[in-house]
Amino acid sequence: MKQKKVAVKDFDFKGFTKALLGFLGKELGEEVHPSYGIVTVAEPGGVPEYGPETGRANFQEELEAGKLLFFPFSSSNVDEPIPCADGKKRKLAEDSDFMMGEVDCVGFLVQLKAGAFYINSAMQAGGACPGPVPSVDIMDCDLFDAPMEKFIGKFIRG
Repeated sequence: MKQKKVAVKDFDFKGFTKALLGFLGKELGEEVHPSYGIVTVAEPGGVPEYGPETGRANFQEELEAGKLLFFPFSSSNVDEPIPCADGKKRKLAEDSDFMMGEVDCVGFLVQLKAGAFYINSAMQAGGACPGPVPSVDIMDCDLFDAPMEKFIGKFIRG
């Protein structure tokens, strides 16, 4: 998905976060608040920091403070097909070059600057032991890109 730049007034950020919190609530279960799954990073490629398990509410304030937020569109790749926020499940193609580990998920990396949201498709890599550390990286997300673009389009006015 190509980066989207959307003026704050043209983006239903509350609706977007509500929809993704609803999805995360189903995926994470009752042990933690759904907002726990929305991680912050200092920059693309950075190590994700999870929110408190008890929850948090004002994501726009976090963005205004300069944090980048990753909002998952998919669940992890533990079982295929992979559940997604649009209510559909997707299966990775056997011949695809797109790799998604069992603890990885795809979603939206959101930044707020100069009165606009900058939204990129990204993957949250859970890391492996031993192996790469967890990270959130901007990338094309293969079969998820078109559904992610359609999903985000529902929250863009105009």
